[in-house]
Amino acid sequence: MPNGCFEILRSNIQVFFEKGDIFKVGSSIEDDQFYHNPVKIGQSILGDKQPNLIVSDLDGGNNSLCDYYVFQIADTFKFKAKIQDSGGGEFKDLRGDGVFDLITYDELTFDYWHCCGADSQHPPVILRYRNGRYLPDLEQMKKPAPSKQEL
Repeated sequence: MPNGCFEILRSNIQVFFEKGDIFKVGSSIEDDQFYHNPVKIGQSILGDKQPNLIVSDLDGGNNSLCDYYVFQIADTFKFKAKIQDSGGGEFKDLRGDGVFDLITYDELTFDYWHCCGADSQHPPVILRYRNGRYLPDLEQMKKPAPSKQEL
């Protein structure tokens, strides 16, 4: 059950409201900014040269999950995307084209699979904004198969 809420007002009119737990304005839920390069408020991240705002909502549980809300905050306010994540994501322009991908990790699929939690594999996942939503970027995640020696 949510413990709090987040509200955005424009000219004293509510334009967005969401129930949640631990909200933070910005792209990183981490307090230590050394490891993350947070997206600045008003920085364009969707490739349309419009200013954006990211709000993070951390659920605070054992397997802390995070929702990222992306808004356009230009003359017209628009909710652009909601991304459900494991909480360790970082927005980064991987291709240098003005579209920021979300680099995150699949922390749930292989948790405790044939090992303890500390040794669980958490493969990277890259999400790219396309057609109005964040989708897996298979091209960026593709890697060559390991050699027989590596296996």
